[in-house]
Amino acid sequence: LGRDLFVKADPWFENSKIDLRACYSILLAGVYYLSLHSKATGGDFCEIDISKEDGENRIKKALEDIIELIYSGTK
Repeated sequence: LGRDLFVKADPWFENSKIDLRACYSILLAGVYYLSLHSKATGGDFCEIDISKEDGENRIKKALEDIIELIYSGTK
């Protein structure tokens, strides 16, 4: 799935200084960590409980915002 995403996204980043793979790696690692942290401790992270719908939605919105910022850097 990742490879297909990068094949389609690479043209957007050809003439930019943004390293899409590095950005996505950091985002994905953060999601993995939040998920593991929540399951291991049963607690929140930065006062966000991702086991609740509101917390999950906040993280999803933040990911959307960050991805939008990444793509806006290609203009």
